[in-house]
Amino acid sequence: MTLAFAAFGLAAAVAAAAPAAPSLDIREWPVPWKDTRPRDPFMDPSGRVWFVGQTGDYVAHLDPRTGEFKRFDLTKGSGPLLTPSRARPVMPSVPSSSTPTAE
Repeated sequence: MTLAFAAFGLAAAVAAAAPAAPSLDIREWPVPWKDTRPRDPFMDPSGRVWFVGQTGDYVAHLDPRTGEFKRFDLTKGSGPLLTPSRARPVMPSVPSSSTPTAE
């Protein structure tokens, strides 16, 4: 499975400013943890792309500049979801007051 990321906001800004069709650079990185259902990518202010492994019970980030992944394991069975508006994982089986931040 791969994590794909595209700069849609930048493409929209270019399209609004210029009459020519914008080019969009889409890159994919293979997620190193097989069959973990990576989902919910979110870019933080430093450019790292955070995501969760829903069936792998982890939060991870990718540095697109280097291609390096870093994984943070969560409680087995947590089934995390990432909520970009709060930039923190939500684990349905854990009360939100004890949910760790993704930084």
